[in-house]
Order: sequence, then C-alpha cells, then structure tokens
Amino acid sequence: MISVYGKEMHQAHLCILQNTEDASPYFIEHLELLKLLNPRFSKNEKWLKDKQNQTFAFWLKERVSNELQFPDNNVSETMRWMSCGPNHVVQTFSGYQVNGVDFNTKERDNVRSVQNSGVFFVADAMQVSSAKDKNPKTDYMDFYGVIQQIWEVDCYKFRVLLFQCDWENVRGIKVDELGFTLINLNRKGHLNDAFVLATHVKQIFYIEDPLNSQWSVVVRVPDRDYQGADSEEELQDIEVEQQPFEATMPSIETLDNIDGDQIAIICVLEMKQYGWK
Repeated sequence: MISVYGKEMHQAHLCILQNTEDASPYFIEHLELLKLLNPRFSKNEKWLKDKQNQTFAFWLKERVSNELQFPDNNVSETMRWMSCGPNHVVQTFSGYQVNGVDFNTKERDNVRSVQNSGVFFVADAMQVSSAKDKNPKTDYMDFYGVIQQIWEVDCYKFRVLLFQCDWENVRGIKVDELGFTLINLNRKGHLNDAFVLATHVKQIFYIEDPLNSQWSVVVRVPDRDYQGADSEEELQDIEVEQQPFEATMPSIETLDNIDGDQIAIICVLEMKQYGWK
C-alpha cells in the first residue's frame, strides 16, 4: 500500500468521476458555470476543458455539501461518497487479472520473459494541433500506452481498479506503407491524463520493428470470450515471449508448439522484415 496526495490523487479521482454516470449532470452544470464566470473564454473549448479538469473535484465537494443541507435533496449515495474524494491509502499491484486477461506493470514485465503491460483504448478526446489552437476538434482517438502502476482505489463504498500509464504522444504514432501501426515508446504524451479504468482497455503487444529499433510494431489480438470458458486452458492469458527476432520462419515441428496468437505475431515480423503486403 502507498499513501497518495497531490496531483496523482487528483488525476485518479477525476478519472473515476469522469466515468461515473451520476456525476455527468454535475460536469454539465460546472461547465456552464465556467462559461458564465469567464465570458472571454466561453467559446475556447481547450481553456474550458483544462479549467474544468483543474477545478471540478474541488467545486463538486462544495456543491454536494451545500445540497446535502436540504432534507429533500436529490444527491445519490454514489455522489455522497464520490464528492469527498477517495481514501488516500491506495492498494497497489504488480499484476492483476481483468476479465480473464493478465495485466502487468512495466517493471514486472522487465524481469519476466513475457509482455503484459501494453494497453490500447479508444476515447472521445480533444485533438489540438498546437499550443495556440483555440478551436480544437473533438473526435474519437486511439490511445497506446504502457502500464506503470496498478491501483485499487478505495472509494469507501466501492473500489475502482485503475491503470496509471505512460501514453504515447500523437507524434510518436504512425502507420507505415504496409498498414502497420508503429509506436515510438520514448515519446510521452497526455501527462495530465495518466489514469484509465482497467476495464476500459484492451491488451496489445509491442514488438521491436526489425527495420528501425526506435519504433515498435503494435500487435493486437482478437477478443476472446471468457464467459463460456469450460477449462482452465481457455482462461489463460496471451503472453508474448520477449526473445530475439529470428529472420527465418520456424520449422513445422516448432509451429506445432506455438499457439495461433504467437504465430500471428511471427507473421507480422516476417512481413515487416521482407516488406510483404
């Protein structure tokens, strides 16, 4: 367990609030208040978004506290607890199974022969072309990251599992001529949005591009149905062994001992190596 205060706890709390249905009306109310109090910025979406992220949690606590003074208030039990903020004592893990898939922190991956720290999710996000962009576009955006910490946040009446990730900067993502998504894992971005609900991400793997070691190929695996699994074998997570790239395909005998997901990854590397389409 660790004690968390300041920016990290604020980010974790905001992430949970943004994914709490009962909090949605409060976000709308707070945004309208910001526009009213700051008419100069009422049409500056980036400024409003940043200001809301900075001030919402503090405003919510006071807003709900005032509302609770009236006996006929409509504050839900969820918001009674959420508005006060989570417990500052956080349970941490180096690995956690979510919906049948094992996720690890990057630190744990570094001492193991498998990779389970890569994550991907799609979110409705504001896309800004530059720091001076006053008219950003809001659209669905792909996020690629690496899990740095796994937190189980205690909200007193319930617990929420969060992944704290290093997310890749949009300039560190590209699609090559073969259609492969490439990530530069050294370009960090979205520093103020490090947290994501563990149930919102999908696991992916990063395989070093054999043509350029500064970039990694994103390998996605098909969703698996864990609901109807009848055997322990079906519930096993997908693991990518971090072994040196081989320039030749494995023999037929070797392929017999490799599952379909690993064969798919080998094929990706072969296609990259020889420029196959």
